[in-house]
Amino acid sequence: MFDALVRLTGIFRYLVNAFVFCLGMLVPYTIYYSKRDSEAQTFFHGNTIDPARVIFVGGHESSGTGLVRVMLDAHPLIRCGAEPMVTLELLHLRHSMQGLRRKRAIKAGVYPEAYDQAVASFILKIIEKMGPSAPYLCHKQPMTFNYLGYLGYLFPSAKFVHIVRDGRAVVASSVERGFNPQFKRDRPLEGLRIWEETVTSIIRDCQDLGPQKCFTMRYENLVMNPKEETTKLFAFGTFILEAFFAALPETTYQAMAQ
Repeated sequence: MFDALVRLTGIFRYLVNAFVFCLGMLVPYTIYYSKRDSEAQTFFHGNTIDPARVIFVGGHESSGTGLVRVMLDAHPLIRCGAEPMVTLELLHLRHSMQGLRRKRAIKAGVYPEAYDQAVASFILKIIEKMGPSAPYLCHKQPMTFNYLGYLGYLFPSAKFVHIVRDGRAVVASSVERGFNPQFKRDRPLEGLRIWEETVTSIIRDCQDLGPQKCFTMRYENLVMNPKEETTKLFAFGTFILEAFFAALPETTYQAMAQ
C-alpha cells in the first residue's frame, strides 16, 4: 500500500512538472504569436489612404506624364514620388483571368469582388508606402490608363489626369527611347495606328468617367501656356494654386507668368 502511494506521488509530481514545463514553453509562443497576429492585423487592416486624396496620372507612353508628375510633386500639398512599376503588371494579371481559371474563381466565390478588392488595396498600399505622407498623393504610370475604366470603377472618388501628345512626337520619342518593341523606326505608320487606338480608347473611358473625375490635358498646351494649363489642372483637382506658385523659385514663377 505504501509503495503504491509512493508511486502515485511520483507520477503526480511528474505530471505537475510536465505541466509546468509545457506551460513555460507555451507562454513565449503565446506572446510571440499574439504579437505576430497583432502585426498582421496592422499590416492588412491598418489605416489606408483615402482614395479621394489620390490623383492618377497616365496616358500613352512618351506623352509628357513625367513632366506633369514633377509639376504635381512641386505642389506642397502633393506627393508623387517615383513610378511604381508594378501597377501595370497587376492590372494585366487581373484582366488575364479567362476560361477555366475564371470559372474556378467564380465557383470559389472570389471572382470578381474579392479580386477587385485585393487589387484596389494593393494599389493604395503601394501609393501610401512610396514616400512620406501628404494631403494628396499621386500615382503616375502611363499605360495603366489602358485600364482607365477599371481604375475608375475601383476608385470612384479618385481623380484621373490624362495627358495627350501629338502622335507624331509620341511615335518618334518611343522609337528613339526603344522601350516598346511595337514602335519600329521603319514602320512609323504602324506606330501611329497603335497610338491612335490607345488614345481613342483612353479618351472614351475618360469621357465615361465624367469631367468631375477625369481631366484630359494636351502636352503641347502645357508647354506653350504653362500657367493657364496649370491653373486648369489645379482647378480640376481642387488644389490651392497659390501654394504651388509659392513653392517655385522666383525665376520659374516669372517665366510661367509671362
